[in-house]
Amino acid sequence: MRIVVVIAFILIIGSLASALYFMMKDRGNSKRMVYSLMFRVGFSIALFLFILFANWMGWIPVDWHPDRSLKPLPGPAAVRQIVASARRKRQRRPQGRRSDQAKNGLSS
Repeated sequence: MRIVVVIAFILIIGSLASALYFMMKDRGNSKRMVYSLMFRVGFSIALFLFILFANWMGWIPVDWHPDRSLKPLPGPAAVRQIVASARRKRQRRPQGRRSDQAKNGLSS
């Protein structure tokens, strides 16, 4: 997958370089620059569509990162467990805010 994308980027940059070369060499007397830029735009759109298709097919993992330090997002069961744990912690706290203010020295 990576090789396809890298080759596509190289072809896109090469097409851009050839358009620059034809622009400098032909001075607007031929359509080679236009064809080169048309190829670049078409190839960029094709690469974008290929990446979308590869993602849809599952060829690109969603939780992939180069340094592998990122963890995948938790699933619905894990989210329910986290929310339940937060609710239990909230229920254990004292209900009066005046006691919290008095502890912190914020009495009015």
